Amino acid sequence: SPEELNGANDSHNVTADPAFADAASSDYRLSSSSPCIDAGNNANAPSGTDLDGNDRIVDGKHTGTPTVDIGCYEYAPAADETLVFISRNTPAEILSGATSEFSAAVLKGGADVDPSQVTYEWSFGDGASESGVGKASVTHAYAPGRYTVRFTAQEGCGFLSTHETRQQIRELGTIGG
Repeated sequence: SPEELNGANDSHNVTADPAFADAASSDYRLSSSSPCIDAGNNANAPSGTDLDGNDRIVDGKHTGTPTVDIGCYEYAPAADETLVFISRNTPAEILSGATSEFSAAVLKGGADVDPSQVTYEWSFGDGASESGVGKASVTHAYAPGRYTVRFTAQEGCGFLSTHETRQQIRELGTIGG
């Protein structure tokens, strides 16, 4: 199919807004909320540096695994910048009866923030939610449907960030059939 030929089913594609720093002014660097950070495929990354002369493959989300960003610039956070990332540890589309796993990372000044210092609030999109200090990873079981998972992080009394990801659940036995 055409989708398979152009790579649309590749797990390294992003369909969300890339969140450029200032696209209206032709600044296509990634902002801190970009889903393109650490979302590329290292096997397809050019060696060397990006257009700003920064290393091409870095660990922008501090996951322990350097991964190339999608785009011509690698994201480089400012020394005092706070970053919050949400990741889905299961596929975007799963079968009903399976459990979805989500995790979040909070970085400040380029270093991981101790999860015991952050209040995590998860809204699973089906009316259920979970929150608390140190809840950087959560699991949730869904009925069939499409859901938007929202994550908010706070450090002390300060708001840090809100992020979303989408989840689709299918009935057992319907994928590929």
